[in-house]
Amino acid sequence: PVQERHRVGIHRIPVCLRHGKRRQIHGKGLPMKRTATASEKRHMARIAGMGCIVCELCFDAPGTLAQVHHVRVKHGWGRSGHKNSIPLCMEHHTGNTGIHLLGRELFASLYGYSELELLAIVNERLS
Repeated sequence: PVQERHRVGIHRIPVCLRHGKRRQIHGKGLPMKRTATASEKRHMARIAGMGCIVCELCFDAPGTLAQVHHVRVKHGWGRSGHKNSIPLCMEHHTGNTGIHLLGRELFASLYGYSELELLAIVNERLS
C-alpha cells in the first residue's frame, strides 16, 4: 500500500506504509537516495581535492576550495551517480554565478563549458 505523505518542500512522494521509507513503488515516485560506497567516497574526495575546475580553466586560479557537484545532464530531475561529479567552488556551485542558480544552459554559455565537457576533463585528469 502506498500513501501520499507531504515532505518538507513542494514535492509529494510515495511512502511505503509498511516500512515508512520513501521508495519507488510500481514505477511511481522517487527512488531512495543511495549512500555512497567507500570507493565512491574516495573518488569524491579526490574530485574535491582537485579544486574548482571552472576557477582553474576560466580564471587561472587552480586549487580553489571545492565542493562536489553531481552532473545531471541526461538524467532528468535529481542527480546522477556519485562517480559523475565535478569539483566546483561555492560560488560556481551554489552562488550567484553558480550552476544551481543560473541553470545548465546559462552556466555553459557564461563559462564556455557544459557539465559534460567539465566531467570529461575531470575524468581525464583522474585517469
